[in-house]
Amino acid sequence: MLLLWVLIIQSTLNWPLPYQALFPHTYQLRKPDKSEHNKTTMTQLPTIQIKPEMRDLYQKAVATPETITHAEKNLIIGRPPPDEEERLCLAKVNLTVPQLREKAITHPEQLTPLEARIIMHGAGYDPAQHWAVDRLEKSLSMRKEDRNLELDARGAVKTRDELRAWMNAEDRLAAWGKERLEELAAKRGHNLSKWPYNRW
Repeated sequence: MLLLWVLIIQSTLNWPLPYQALFPHTYQLRKPDKSEHNKTTMTQLPTIQIKPEMRDLYQKAVATPETITHAEKNLIIGRPPPDEEERLCLAKVNLTVPQLREKAITHPEQLTPLEARIIMHGAGYDPAQHWAVDRLEKSLSMRKEDRNLELDARGAVKTRDELRAWMNAEDRLAAWGKERLEELAAKRGHNLSKWPYNRW
């Protein structure tokens, strides 16, 4: 979510992002050409429709979230079935899902990058897949009412502890990204506290 907002702000104000300034031969700063912008519009994206059974489940989650089973909840939030998620979590980080969530709440500073990503994306997270891009593309391809229904259902079934763990994991990933960028900038002799980096 943080990355998405950064990209939106950057594209709107035409500010250089740090990686663009660090790699000037790879990324060129230029104002978008209006003719290019008009080549791809939202109406050209294929429309994804929610399956009737999923629509019913989403509506059930919004109306009576307390009746949603663990398996239904995982289906709504895009996670593997409970048994499989537990197995994957143990195999990847040697913690059960509840144990990992508790760690994210009580000791977020001890989370590893993989643990933080599992908290945010589920134990089925695969770093080789372009999860964020695929998710964003799917969301943009849905009708507005379907997208809102899906988001409402996801929000309805998540507990307060799950939301706290998710936010802590997101904060840790953002901190790691900043630290990594600063390390890379220092190696290349850039100071991120000076313009144009401090505009990011």
